Amino acid sequence: MFAHIHGQQKITELLSREIVNRELPQALLFYGEEYTGRMTAALETARILHCSMGGVPACTCSSCASSRRLTQPYTLVFANRRFLPVMQAAAKGYRLSRNQAGKLLAEQNFRLLLKRFDSIWDLQQKDEEKKLTDLKELLDEFIGREDRHEEAQERSIEELIRVSRKLTEEIKSMNIPVHSLRSMQNWLHTKPKHQRAVVILEGIEHFAEASKHALLKFLEEPPPAVTVILISEGRGRILPTVLSRVRKYPFLPRSAEDQSRVIADTFFSDPEGYDSLRTFFLSQGGIDCRFLREEVQAAAEGLMSFGEYDHRRFARLLQHIDDQGAAAQALLELQEVIGEWKEQGRISLEEEMESWKIIMEACRTVQQSNQRQSLVMESCCYRIAERMHTG
Repeated sequence: MFAHIHGQQKITELLSREIVNRELPQALLFYGEEYTGRMTAALETARILHCSMGGVPACTCSSCASSRRLTQPYTLVFANRRFLPVMQAAAKGYRLSRNQAGKLLAEQNFRLLLKRFDSIWDLQQKDEEKKLTDLKELLDEFIGREDRHEEAQERSIEELIRVSRKLTEEIKSMNIPVHSLRSMQNWLHTKPKHQRAVVILEGIEHFAEASKHALLKFLEEPPPAVTVILISEGRGRILPTVLSRVRKYPFLPRSAEDQSRVIADTFFSDPEGYDSLRTFFLSQGGIDCRFLREEVQAAAEGLMSFGEYDHRRFARLLQHIDDQGAAAQALLELQEVIGEWKEQGRISLEEEMESWKIIMEACRTVQQSNQRQSLVMESCCYRIAERMHTG
């Protein structure tokens, strides 16, 4: 159980023990920063709970097979994430490995996006139907074709990425509407009474207040034989009443060694040149992290400390952010610059904290709205500059 989840041994041992002893609660919260294995652990928990053989690691029962491929109908997943970078990393892993493990990894990531548009959530729009049909057909062709047909498989991967990109553009919000939660509840109440079901909801800290209260109501009286796994980057924005109804499992940041193992063992790539999983995935998505780091550093020095700065250079950075959808990474780089300034004694603790508040607000805007990313970044920089100049 959970052997493939690097760097979270304490949590995975605890989950294994609770499952074996039948002590697993009905509602769980997996929380921790991005790329700590929370979704992977949630999906493995679902596989074990569905397994007809008790969840043994290499089980070949039909339920485990469908769980690994994310085709298990009684595992409901509402994923909130940057889908494309991980898809592209998985596709690259398949190109490098040309084996069933690489193919399965690619399939899982495409199906995770399909799960986001599952009819159970009652979110599908007419203009999405053809994209969903295309993605399912392309995926079936890719899975059904032998790996030795390299040219045909390469064309399939390119088309899968293209259609997936169009589908991700349809995701306008990280919130799950109240009617989607009600649709899910109605569906769960119609399932056979003793049929196990697992519901995985990711990014619950981004849900609207009405949706958080609807989730609370669901957790108060979940249907029988239903396990709910909530995934969050933190506990601060989750209703205390929700927290009181879940058992909490902290996923700690992975060590550099464990992150390298994930890159090498899971994605069949050379970890050299990547200082973290975040950098690895963003690089697979076409984002030049080194360029961002240098340009954000230059922008911070010029705009926020009265230095001379080429505003045409800043405009190029903003254009790059829009072209690559890189605001989240740029804001992270800006946060690191602010932290370095505090360590160097260039700003006070109060100025650091005020700047971080502005950056966190900008991060939420990027995640939750459809606002142009360059405008969010530009506004954030000028607000921090104003704070520095008037402080």
